[in-house]
Amino acid sequence: MLEVIKAVVDTKCEFSHKKFRSWAWSDPSMLKILDELRSDPEKFGEVIWSTRRKKVYRLQLPDGRMVAYKTGRTRSRFRYLFFHTPGLREMVNFRIFRNAFNIPLVQLLAGGEIKNGLTKRTAWIITRFAEDYVDGSALTTADSQTRKDFLAFNMPLIAKLHKAGCYHRAFRPYNILMKRQADGALDCLWLDLASCYFYFLPTIFLRHLFLDDLIKFFQCFAPTPDELQLAMDLYAQGNPGIGWTAEMLAGRIRKKLK
Repeated sequence: MLEVIKAVVDTKCEFSHKKFRSWAWSDPSMLKILDELRSDPEKFGEVIWSTRRKKVYRLQLPDGRMVAYKTGRTRSRFRYLFFHTPGLREMVNFRIFRNAFNIPLVQLLAGGEIKNGLTKRTAWIITRFAEDYVDGSALTTADSQTRKDFLAFNMPLIAKLHKAGCYHRAFRPYNILMKRQADGALDCLWLDLASCYFYFLPTIFLRHLFLDDLIKFFQCFAPTPDELQLAMDLYAQGNPGIGWTAEMLAGRIRKKLK
């Protein structure tokens, strides 16, 4: 646990100065194309998701690689003078999740923020597009074995994060990509880490936050009784400090799903 705390603190300290000015990070393979891609992303592909503040593009680089480019405006909040913005927090969490927890993630290629005045920022992030993967929303029509494999892959991971004090806040099936491998195993990749917070408190004091993560996950997953019990058996094994048995967890979640 102390090693995890040190990794989190060291990473946050490394990025802390970036709260106060524009910044950018890039994999060396992106340096030549980055400015052109950001100035005119539609030259390289198309918008695949859009809201008033955010856009996600699917782009093809000159070398043939497919990437996902997400850009969005941060709301003008003075709290970001003192705390990490969602864009900066996502970059920090990519580093922590990969290095401290070995969570399987989409490949991070670049990211940054452009600061305009004291509070307004435009954040962006580029990741390798996971070809042939689908997001977990496809589980609504998936067969029983795929749904169970998905739970078997991801429940131990969220249990490990909760055990370390991480309140995910966006742990949803649609934020996890999945693909059936040639050997029949299900592979998963996590994305969208901007909402995750770490609290260095005993699990017993945070368990209602962790229960909230699980409830919101299963509100999207719509589990059968057997699937929910399987998931909570796996979760309780990985995070016994939550202080509830697998049966108690399943019961609490079931009440919220009615």
